Amino acid sequence: MHMETASTLFVGATVTAYGVSTWLYGRSLALPSLRLGHWARGALIVGALVHTVLFGGRWVVTGTPPLGDLFSILLLYGWLLVVGYLLIEGLWRLSALAVYLLPVACLALLAALVMPPAPPTLPAVLWSGWLPIHVGSAFLAYALFTLAAGLSVVCLLQEGQLRRPGPSRLLRRLPALTAARRAAYRCVALGYPLMTLTLISG
Repeated sequence: MHMETASTLFVGATVTAYGVSTWLYGRSLALPSLRLGHWARGALIVGALVHTVLFGGRWVVTGTPPLGDLFSILLLYGWLLVVGYLLIEGLWRLSALAVYLLPVACLALLAALVMPPAPPTLPAVLWSGWLPIHVGSAFLAYALFTLAAGLSVVCLLQEGQLRRPGPSRLLRRLPALTAARRAAYRCVALGYPLMTLTLISG
């Protein structure tokens, strides 16, 4: 199968899995069902595995890190968002973040579909040891800042619910405010050194 056709099919499968996971996470916030949360995480893991195979497969086929074209860079950004979310969910149980974050990953992949999934065409002089460091640190920083933005939204929702009198179903489903703040701070604290590395290596 041609690489462009295979890439398009893999992106479509990944977006579908992420979309199903987003819907299930949203339902699990509205309905206190532990089973929905498990199904949502399962769909997300399946999508992340397909996403990993797509990115790694392009690396194997081209023989170079797939960082020289916008299609591959958008794939990398979406993959970093999802992996970052899975780590945050595993550490702090912040499943509410998925409702904001997964649509961003889907948009990145859909934008990639508009780009031609062609092998990198950068001049040979640009393919140095600094390129993976520069691009990798830049998009890892972008992903961390996006995660921090989503966590900040969760904090705002939590603070708004705390100010309202009486019990709230949404308040019970949102993560603890201190956990969301701690995770957002750590994402920003990691993102700034990576962005500094990006500027130094570029």
